[in-house]
Amino acid sequence: MLESVIKLLKKDWIFIKSSLKNLIFVALIFSLVMPWGNGGMLLVVPILVGYLFNYGLLAYEEKYKMDVLLCSLPVGRKEMCLAKYIGPLLYTLISTLVMMVSLTVRMVVQSSWNGEVLVNLLLTVIAIALIYNAVILPIILYFGAIKSRWVMMGGYVLAFILMGMSSSEYSQQLQAIIRQGFHTKIMSSLVLIGVVLYGISYGMSRGIYNRKEFK
Repeated sequence: MLESVIKLLKKDWIFIKSSLKNLIFVALIFSLVMPWGNGGMLLVVPILVGYLFNYGLLAYEEKYKMDVLLCSLPVGRKEMCLAKYIGPLLYTLISTLVMMVSLTVRMVVQSSWNGEVLVNLLLTVIAIALIYNAVILPIILYFGAIKSRWVMMGGYVLAFILMGMSSSEYSQQLQAIIRQGFHTKIMSSLVLIGVVLYGISYGMSRGIYNRKEFK
């Protein structure tokens, strides 16, 4: 099973490199630039990355009926569904690592190094990514990427609303919360909740995939 999932992930990456180069560039720019804004802007990155890559890949597969082709190959629906859940996490983690490096550079340049803030932001971004993808993936797999584009666009708009709020008094409140010691425990718990939700979401999508007719 693992070998099949890896091959499916490689297939997705080949497509991204060949057809979605602009998305890679946009995600990289967001990951590098956002840390130089205020703290709230960092929370937007996992939503944007999830939207760009989820919609790009799944819309392509739906348009060219890739699932029909995959069903004719020695690949089970379990592996196909699992790859759709592992992929977004990998892209988000890569984006998050780039973002954390950029944030570290900013802290060093501004002589404002704070390891606790860095860890808290990392946990926050991971929690948001898990929860966002856990909600959006079953919707896309059930209704299809094209029909679900407005739901994903809603998440995209929400990201920019959060960005706007982050430049106001909410940003100061957020940064104050992040600097509190107990926030690490809270965000660790939220990441755990996100992992549980991701597992539940995968189970739901497995059921959707098993009942789905590809034609």
